[in-house]
Amino acid sequence: MREPLDSADLVACTIFACAGLLALCVWRYWFYFRQLLHFCTGKKLAKKYDAIPEYWENAGKSLNDAFDRSSPDYFDDIYPVPLQNREVLQQFLNETSSNEEIHFQLVRAVRVEHSRLWSEYQSLAQEVGRRRKCGFKGHGAPTTNQALTSVESWGGWYGGFVHELNEDICEAYLFHGTEPHSALKIVEGGFQVKHASRAGKRFGIGGYFSEDPAVADKYAGEGEGLYKGCYAMLLCRVILGEQLHTKMFRREDSAAEAARSGYDSILAEPHGTLHREFVVLNGKQIYPEYALVYERQGVDFGMCPSPVNRYWADENAVVEAGFLPAYWFHAGQQGQQAATFHETHPDPQMKVVLDELLSKTWLLDLVFRQPSPESPPSPLRTARSPCVDITMSLRCLKVVRVEDSEMWCHYRAAQQAVASRGSLQQIDVHSVEALPEREHRRLKDELNEVYLFYGSSPQNVMYIAHHGFPVTMSGDILGLEFGEGAYLHEDASEADKRSSDDKNGYYKGYFAMLLCRVTLGAVQVLQAQDTQAHFRVGPDKSFDSTVGTYGDPVSGMGFVRRVFVITDRSQIYPEYAIIYERNTQRKRKSKCSEQRTLPSDRVEGERILLLS
Repeated sequence: MREPLDSADLVACTIFACAGLLALCVWRYWFYFRQLLHFCTGKKLAKKYDAIPEYWENAGKSLNDAFDRSSPDYFDDIYPVPLQNREVLQQFLNETSSNEEIHFQLVRAVRVEHSRLWSEYQSLAQEVGRRRKCGFKGHGAPTTNQALTSVESWGGWYGGFVHELNEDICEAYLFHGTEPHSALKIVEGGFQVKHASRAGKRFGIGGYFSEDPAVADKYAGEGEGLYKGCYAMLLCRVILGEQLHTKMFRREDSAAEAARSGYDSILAEPHGTLHREFVVLNGKQIYPEYALVYERQGVDFGMCPSPVNRYWADENAVVEAGFLPAYWFHAGQQGQQAATFHETHPDPQMKVVLDELLSKTWLLDLVFRQPSPESPPSPLRTARSPCVDITMSLRCLKVVRVEDSEMWCHYRAAQQAVASRGSLQQIDVHSVEALPEREHRRLKDELNEVYLFYGSSPQNVMYIAHHGFPVTMSGDILGLEFGEGAYLHEDASEADKRSSDDKNGYYKGYFAMLLCRVTLGAVQVLQAQDTQAHFRVGPDKSFDSTVGTYGDPVSGMGFVRRVFVITDRSQIYPEYAIIYERNTQRKRKSKCSEQRTLPSDRVEGERILLLS
């Protein structure tokens, strides 16, 4: 007969039963228990499925109306990655690449913030998380996951870089190679996996990704226009979920088998840890957070024996080879017998020259740019302390040289007409004075040939590069202060005031201008506005161009600048298209105290405004 339990045994049994019950409750309601634990300890628990990343401009908005375009919480934006962060991102690209022969030089990097795509991605993440806990197959998690943790040791990422990854659903950051304009379509509408592969569908239909940017680069395509010579890849947040693992090099029925068997993705490891590929079956498993446009630079960069590089390698190189500039790819062809061509060529050598030229011709007049009313509120901008953006300098990102036989023939014909006038009075121009001697030697000083800037939008810059300036030029943003014509500038800061980005397009946050060859010929110099100036300019008139001085139309503070007005479009050859960005500082708006002017060391009559 069993002895009755004494009080000590009864207490022990009770404690054991309560502990078991508590363990069962904790196991069953672990999510709520963890929330309570973090609440009690004062720690903030990051939500996995409904949080907008805190480093986004749209942080704090709700995803409840993610699909409603009329909702104030809806957003569909791209934001340029700041220079500091772009340098870290470029280092990340090159240090995680397995190809030591190719260096990735970023031209552009943007972060994609899209409420609908993010909401769909988060919803699918929650669904995969409810289904079961997953584990990385094969040789484990993508190397990008570990590499991203090293970003801080490279100098840090200002303001945040990547959202917290959930490895319970095998979440990772992976690369996808594409071409620049396709990248835009993807970030606008998400991945359509049936059309996303450039890999030949070795494992069936799906979105193909890699942990190695060198592998993604193999599938990247060359862009057009301003992005000729550029390639693109997307750095995406990807839910791999349950993976079908294969070691085969090609197995085209893998995607169909994975879908039938309930897998979320395919992990292909035909070479072990080398060049692994990840194939995603559902476009909603992908969030394209960063779009990267870059140039490939090999170990022999700048060494190829092309006419351009021969020109750049020889300080004594001839300026012209026959009818064309010696540094053009078609150099040596003769006049009307030359083949008809229109081409654009990336010019990295000239990029270095123009980056310096932008700096030397930048006049910091402290003109305040009001932040766009469409831009999201900044923590630095409050009702008490209104802030404005001040452009401190410009940074050249990409230079494309335009080679057009028809436009060049018209330009040379215009020069011959100007040459028939005889000797001309020379005029000094800032943009020419700031050029190195080699570039200066290209110009015909006896015709007053110069290089001038023309600021506009990226789309208009490329239109002019392909078609030339309009036949009828009736003045630009300056109105008709000095008559009809194209208004060009000797200072990059003045051309920048006429430049604009795309408010909602592919070039948002990036600007463009042209550096044009211009034959001024006989110059009409005006010290005051004259809307009839163009009537004195032309083949049978006294002048070939107009130079007018004006006060700064933005600040109205009495700056003196010069504008060059050309009425005959054949006197302008748009030789270089430039993509650039503005380096800005955000400062509190304040009233200016007494204005002081100092004589400039450049041209008589110019003044620089100083704020005491």
